[in-house]
Amino acid sequence: MNKKILLGIVVCALGLSVIGCGKKADTKTEDNKIEKEVDVNKENVKDVQEDQVESGLSYKDFSNIEFTFSSGAGGWATFLFINEDGTFEGSYHDSEMGAIEEDYPKGTLYLSNFKGKFGELEKVDDYTYKTTLESIEYENEVDTEEIKDGIHYIYTDAYGVAGGAEFYFYLKDSEIASLPGEFVDWVSIDLTPEDTKLPFIGLYNVQEELGFTGWENEV
Repeated sequence: MNKKILLGIVVCALGLSVIGCGKKADTKTEDNKIEKEVDVNKENVKDVQEDQVESGLSYKDFSNIEFTFSSGAGGWATFLFINEDGTFEGSYHDSEMGAIEEDYPKGTLYLSNFKGKFGELEKVDDYTYKTTLESIEYENEVDTEEIKDGIHYIYTDAYGVAGGAEFYFYLKDSEIASLPGEFVDWVSIDLTPEDTKLPFIGLYNVQEELGFTGWENEV
């Protein structure tokens, strides 16, 4: 065989060998990159799972609970419902049927329809979790009024929620003696003298020192 031809074959063979090695190195690099990405994803999932385990509770656990703020005296109450994502909606009303005038013979109603969102839940202990109020908005502008169908409507803020920044959830079976006295005073309407532990879930507005009782909604 012609030496020049033989030399050309050898050179080509060496060239292909070098190119082939380059491709193998690139493939190995890509494999390592994929493995690293998989490891990062696993770590992210692990972090989320650990956070859930550490928290032990989510707003989903409250999604079938009706929270009520009331003294039991008079015709007023605030109702609050919390969704699985921490958003909430509710209403406050206070009826004064004796507050009448010619324009509103059916009385006066203080009313607030509202919605908002709580922040992330943070575990304090096995029976206590805390959160913050991230936002609240009203269906009707606060401190406005109107007469409709013979009723004088006065629109207010959400009594029990408004003014609060930090809120505590007290789970069922919390030791009553360990809870703030202001909270216990508000929820005592649903307690008996024999109760030493909460028979319901409590919600406490820390800044306003107001307490809700939370019972499972059977509707």
